[in-house]
Amino acid sequence: MMKFISEHIVAWSVLNKASAILYERITFESIVFRFVSIARGLPKNAKRACYERALDSFRAHYYNEFMYSIENRSEECCRFIQTLTSFTIAGKFQKKNYIELFAELFSFYKGSVGGCYNGTPLFTGEEIPLTSSPDYHLRWQWDNVMAIRVAHGFGPGCCASCSKRCTTERKIGLYMCPAGSLPLCVTCDISVDLTGPYLKECLPLLLPAPSVELQEHLKDSLEIFQRLSTAPNRQDVIKDLRFGVLEHGKIIVSENVRLTASNKKLRADMANLEEQCKHAFANINEYRISIQNLNQSRYQLETNLNRREQQLRERNLECVELQNRLNESIRQQWGYYNKLMGV
Repeated sequence: MMKFISEHIVAWSVLNKASAILYERITFESIVFRFVSIARGLPKNAKRACYERALDSFRAHYYNEFMYSIENRSEECCRFIQTLTSFTIAGKFQKKNYIELFAELFSFYKGSVGGCYNGTPLFTGEEIPLTSSPDYHLRWQWDNVMAIRVAHGFGPGCCASCSKRCTTERKIGLYMCPAGSLPLCVTCDISVDLTGPYLKECLPLLLPAPSVELQEHLKDSLEIFQRLSTAPNRQDVIKDLRFGVLEHGKIIVSENVRLTASNKKLRADMANLEEQCKHAFANINEYRISIQNLNQSRYQLETNLNRREQQLRERNLECVELQNRLNESIRQQWGYYNKLMGV
């Protein structure tokens, strides 16, 4: 399946992205998925206590936070809430009541990305590393596609052309996935007249196209995988790749040496700048203290100056008063003098 590595990565990335979104924000769809995940974890013949614990777990871990944070509630969301609230108010604690509640709440589930494979959803809400990821692209919308195949007369596990026992899927559509493939024997072919209607009906269930960013990111890697999967002599391809890596590795080593030296110099420059910053901050603190001292000295000088100016104004007033008194005394003395002289 190495030649379908692109489909493998696309299916994995779509499911992982959905898992990331599930943890990023709380929505009505995510809370329904959480309930369905818990409900599916119940034993086949679960007792009433199992249903009760499952419902309590759903409330404690997801529902209470959902009720606190949700603002815009759709009509369907309100019905979901009303269903759960009515059950709580009514106080129904019989097993059959729990079964009815779970069935009604389960009806709000509209499916998840990737569909189901033999009744089990592909999407679990857990992020799985690519290296340990199953072949999700071969299970994509499996149950829905199988129903379409049966409707078109393609029996499960049988060659679509000769109807013999066959489980090998052959790509006949855009992508290698159930909606773009059919089981065919090595020697069998199938006409477009038969596959055309089938592929058209399966089109909504087709694996999503890889995004532009994903194509660009995986371009070189996919080319290598394609070469390895289609080359008649893989050893020659691996040898060419090894020589290419060795040749490219010399450039990388040289560039690494240059970058290491540059990084060392930059670290030394950064250390010098940090030391200069420390001195600068120390000087700034000294300058700040000096400015505070100068401001305090200026305030004291201004206070003394204002006091001296006040004292000077008071002395000037005293001088003016003394001058007036002196002038009055001189005027009186001249008056006495004039009387004595008979003037």
